[in-house]
Amino acid sequence: MKFILFLASLLLAGCATTQGNHSIRVSGIGNNFENARHDAFVKAIEYKMGTLILSERETHNFKLVKNDISAF
Repeated sequence: MKFILFLASLLLAGCATTQGNHSIRVSGIGNNFENARHDAFVKAIEYKMGTLILSERETHNFKLVKNDISAF
């Protein structure tokens, strides 16, 4: 968990230094402060860096067997 926050901080710091001095304001939602903070970090990174969408489909005899969609 701490590693993810550290990595997120580095990504945000890298974005801020390469594109000027811009700040991002987001709101996080969670059951406690840590969950809300983590949610806000995720939203800020998604806003600045974008989201990667991966999809995987598997068919057998022309029938859809597996359909997975993941967002990172």
